[in-house]
Amino acid sequence: MGNVLQFPTDRIKYPERVFKDETTIIKTNDDHIRQLQHMHVSETIENVVPIIFRYLASAGFDLSTINNVKEGAFIVEALRSALLQLYNINHPFQKLSEEIFENIDPDENILKIVTKINIELEPEEEILEIEG
Repeated sequence: MGNVLQFPTDRIKYPERVFKDETTIIKTNDDHIRQLQHMHVSETIENVVPIIFRYLASAGFDLSTINNVKEGAFIVEALRSALLQLYNINHPFQKLSEEIFENIDPDENILKIVTKINIELEPEEEILEIEG
């Protein structure tokens, strides 16, 4: 057993461990969670919207024509807004839906579209790119 080679541990440099403060860790985790929520909404939209539009087209309502592009985009963004709202993430359509509908019967939750609006929309919450 005298012929055992020793591993040269004295020449190996180990990286110095950097400890982040608790606030930085929590913020980073929150950013990761927010990014995952955005990804979940985007993937859901990508999967559900084609099904909705195919179903509408098969019923004779083709929203992919030039004249209906804005209405189709409106439907997509309204759906995106509703999904983001479930994660408490801002989207400009959330304010739009608050202003465009008037509750005419609070007990029955009956809404009516208003005829005039003048609002400034809030921008969509930005997604931060997370490294690592």
